[in-house]
Amino acid sequence: MITRLDHLKLTHMTLYELALMAADFHEPNTYQQAKIGPDASKWDQARQAELKILADQNVWDVVPTPANRDIIGSKWVYKIKRDTAGKISCYKARLVVQGFSQQPGTDFDKVFSPVVSYNSLCLLIATSTSYSWPKPDQLDIKGAFPYGYLNE
Repeated sequence: MITRLDHLKLTHMTLYELALMAADFHEPNTYQQAKIGPDASKWDQARQAELKILADQNVWDVVPTPANRDIIGSKWVYKIKRDTAGKISCYKARLVVQGFSQQPGTDFDKVFSPVVSYNSLCLLIATSTSYSWPKPDQLDIKGAFPYGYLNE
């Protein structure tokens, strides 16, 4: 027998799950899904914008494949950005390298990922509050990752 409380929990959980599914419904997981989905033209524009950024930054050179090396794959990752009201503000497409296929010592020598640590961020916020400095701002730089230079 289902009590009223159990029914409310079930209804609440079902609505929550439906809201999650609705929020992520339009984000494709693969290139094929993006190509044939209802927002295909918007995803195409997002891919073209990403490719333009990569081309403008000369991120890659087309070279012949060495006989003793494997090609590292890539994948499109799609994300819908929403404003504070929950409305769609833009469609983002990112071309990412599938680095998990690399072999240490063969494909790369060092691993480094410049990511802010949580403790440093907390220290920055606490210090700025303590000294009444202007609050830190957040911004998104399109194509920020290709601005770094590698020797290899």
